[in-house]
Amino acid sequence: MQPVYVDGNVRAHCPNGKGAVTTFEGRSAQTEYGIIIVNKGETHEGVGYQRVLYRLFRCAGCGRGGFARIP
Repeated sequence: MQPVYVDGNVRAHCPNGKGAVTTFEGRSAQTEYGIIIVNKGETHEGVGYQRVLYRLFRCAGCGRGGFARIP
């Protein structure tokens, strides 16, 4: 399964969960774990974007950290 970014979370296989699909959450109840915004034009799958987001995530099952690059 390819990772899928939906509503601020990522659905993907967790390396700690023996490959189980889980949700990597982008925020706790009160705050985001971290985000970096780079204002740099880029094309992804034929669509142009003006910036790229780099976000920190946490596995909802085991708490393992994750990092995603989001156009």
